[in-house]
Amino acid sequence: MMRYTGLFGLAALFAVSAVPAQAGQAADLGYAAIERGDWGTAESQLRAGLVAVPDDPMHMVNLAFVLQQQGKAGEAADLYRRVLEMKSNPRVAIGSEDRQRGVRVKSIATKGMAAIENGR
Repeated sequence: MMRYTGLFGLAALFAVSAVPAQAGQAADLGYAAIERGDWGTAESQLRAGLVAVPDDPMHMVNLAFVLQQQGKAGEAADLYRRVLEMKSNPRVAIGSEDRQRGVRVKSIATKGMAAIENGR
């Protein structure tokens, strides 16, 4: 399971993804660090996950969020753009919302870009 915290009021975002075990472990550590507000650890773990699976949109939006929290808006925007340019647009569920329906990852990237553009 993958969790996302941030643009949706610190709700957890879950997605099932077929990723190598190492990438999954890095992601789990990264998401735990996000929940603690440990942005440095979250960044390093999510980057490790992206090394293993470079085009994983969930890793990208989570890393972009973490970068935003650290004031690295330009780098975050680059990741959001990459997600928006991808063909895939998987659904992810936020918190206890219906995990079958969920939210498209590009919707999350769009909201992240809007936050950057609005200086948040």
